[in-house]
Amino acid sequence: MDITSVALLVDGDNFNWELASSLTNKASALGDIRFRRVYCNARSQLKWDANPNFLTVHAGSGKNAADILLVVEALDLAFKGAADTFVLAGSDSDLRHLIGKLTELGKQVKWYGEESKSSPEVRDHWCFELIHVEDGHPPSDEDLQKLVAQVIDKHGSPETGLSVQQLGLKMSTDHSVVKAQLPQRSWTKWLQEYPRRYAVSDGYVRLQS
Repeated sequence: MDITSVALLVDGDNFNWELASSLTNKASALGDIRFRRVYCNARSQLKWDANPNFLTVHAGSGKNAADILLVVEALDLAFKGAADTFVLAGSDSDLRHLIGKLTELGKQVKWYGEESKSSPEVRDHWCFELIHVEDGHPPSDEDLQKLVAQVIDKHGSPETGLSVQQLGLKMSTDHSVVKAQLPQRSWTKWLQEYPRRYAVSDGYVRLQS
């Protein structure tokens, strides 16, 4: 049986990096992800750029640069027959024209966006679907403590520890756990719940000795 090849293309200037795990799971359900790219200004979208699961394509800082480059590469993949299904992520209505062309070429298309950034016009599109951080609970408290300790130990320094921002990024990219899944919805507040285990100061966290 032939396996459907999927191109997962993200407008990183217009799509939250914390949704990367949920988006990948959606795309994986449609076939084999052959292309996993995020288009953005890599100098300002540092969290997307640091995500090892996506190839960052630097689009520069011009107006609509990211979605224009996404359109160009999507059509290139389509005309080459490199992908059967296209999963597009972004909340810009300009993607409608790309979707129309991909559909004409016989490609299956899914379009995901965020509720806070999507206009009613976009949300009414036939292939558009809102996406959220997955409702699945994070690991058990014991397992989460172990993962956090491993990340701090691996990526932090003995003197300063690890920035809380970097901890959040590593927990998302390496372990698919994001702050929206925590009861506190904040890594800083979660860490502060365990003062005997973590020392939090000036945006950094260290393991207590």
